[in-house]
Amino acid sequence: MSKEFKIGLITIVAGALLYYGFNFLRGSDLLSPTIRYFVVYPNVSGLNVSNPVYLKGLPVGRVSGFSLVQEQNEIIVSLDVDREVKINNGTSAHLANDGLLGTKAIVLVLGDAQELLNSGDTLKSETDGDIFSQFEPVADNINTTITKLNTVLDQLIATDIKGIVDTLKYSIGTLTYKANRLDLDSV
Repeated sequence: MSKEFKIGLITIVAGALLYYGFNFLRGSDLLSPTIRYFVVYPNVSGLNVSNPVYLKGLPVGRVSGFSLVQEQNEIIVSLDVDREVKINNGTSAHLANDGLLGTKAIVLVLGDAQELLNSGDTLKSETDGDIFSQFEPVADNINTTITKLNTVLDQLIATDIKGIVDTLKYSIGTLTYKANRLDLDSV
């Protein structure tokens, strides 16, 4: 074998390894068979290719691509789900938050039907609120707590100010009395 042939062969093998390695790091598992499903959303802000697909908290797939349908102002999301996972008719795909940094994930909620979906079928779409909507109950509780705390502090401050004013009146009265006495004694 010539030197040029060896270098060419090594270059081709290295390029193939680099390509498959990059795809593996992006979340493509080349050895596990998957079934492709589609979901239609009006907005997929925060969702990226290779984001996870969960079923009952277990990662069962990944987002494989997007397609924009400008006429309907919608986005078709492709999901690659493990072939072993059986998805029935009526299953919905919730676009949900996957952490505090604004990333998204797809959460599958199985339907009640016995009929299984086939590759290429479309799932019902649901969109959970944004990350701030998760904190609304907490914000309401904090608002109530702060309001009550302000009321208590206002009462304490009003009581303290009244006490300070009374003390000042007494002190000024005492000083005036002593000053008047000193004036009378010096005369």
